Amino acid sequence: MRNLKEYIKDLEVNVLKDLLEQYKWETECKLDSHLEKINLIEKELKLRLN
Repeated sequence: MRNLKEYIKDLEVNVLKDLLEQYKWETECKLDSHLEKINLIEKELKLRLN
C-alpha cells in the first residue's frame, strides 16, 4: 500500500512539473510576441518623428 501512495505522489509531482513547464513555455511565447510588437511600434515612432 505504501508503494502505491508513493507512486501516486510521484505522478502528482510529475504532472505539476509538466504543467509548470507548459505554462513557462506559453508565457515565454507571449512575452516574445509582445516584445516584437513593442519593437515594431518603436520603429514606427522613430520613422514618424524623423
